[in-house]
This record gives sequence, structure tokens and C-alpha cells, in this order.
Amino acid sequence: MFLVRYGSSVERDTFLNEPADYLWMLIIGALLLYIPGYFVPLPVLGMGLIMMIIYYWSRKNPQVGMTFMFGARFQAFYFPWVLIGFRIMMGGSPISEICGVIVGHIYYFLSDILPGTNPNRRFISTPQFLKEWLPGPNARIQRPGEGPRQPGFNWGRGYTLGGNGGN
Repeated sequence: MFLVRYGSSVERDTFLNEPADYLWMLIIGALLLYIPGYFVPLPVLGMGLIMMIIYYWSRKNPQVGMTFMFGARFQAFYFPWVLIGFRIMMGGSPISEICGVIVGHIYYFLSDILPGTNPNRRFISTPQFLKEWLPGPNARIQRPGEGPRQPGFNWGRGYTLGGNGGN
């Protein structure tokens, strides 16, 4: 549920429906999660990746009001920490979630904070082959020998309702 809700929000709102950028974030997150996964016994890194997405979403939408279990209200900025606290209260180990938060913060730092200090440099950019492989909805695929197209659809002339169908 968290993956669908917050993952789709990150792709739609943060990456502006650019699937290549979102996939690149997931690839970087998965690769970064292998580092703690090697040293700490984490058999499944899926929850860490979901927590990375939730952490990134919470940093991009810190003022969103949220409600969790029995009406506890807080801002989205605290949502990853609420989930970690809930995991601890349920008697589970929060290691995977903490690793996800750390990886999410590394990605957030490299993609949003650090470029703000040096506007001429991007530290994380999606490779061109991914953008070509997964074009976004605004991408226009131009075929060889084809000139520029006018925006919109050519629906044809059409007929009025109740008309005689052009006869």
C-alpha cells in the first residue's frame, strides 16, 4: 500500500510523470541498499527500498498533514520515523527501515540539496539511454524523415448530433 501511494506520488508529482527518472532513483536506491545489506543481515531489501521512497516523499512534502493509527496527527516530515517507531512497538527489528531512511537521505542530499549549493552541477542525472527507453508522456518520438507535427489530435471534421450523417 505504501509503495503504491507514495511511489506513485513521487513519480507523478516530483518526477512529473517521467518514468526514466523514477526508475533511475530506484536503481540508485537498490544499489546503495546493497552496501548495508552486505554488512548487516538483511535477507530482503524491499522494505528498505519502500522506506527510501517514503523518506524522499516526506522530504519533498514536509508540511502535508497525516493521520496514523487511532488518529495520531503529525506532519509528513515525521512519517518515516513514525513507521520506524511503530515497527519497534510491534517487536520487530527496524534495521531495514533505518537503512532505507539513510539511503533515502543520501539520494535526497545528492539530488536536491547539493545541487542548490552549486547550480552548475548535477550529481544525479538520469542516463540518456533510460530516457530513450522509457520516454515520458510529454516525449515526442519523431520518425526518420518526419517533419514537426502540430500539437493536439486530428479528429476529422465530425458530424453534428441528430444530423443526417453527412448525407
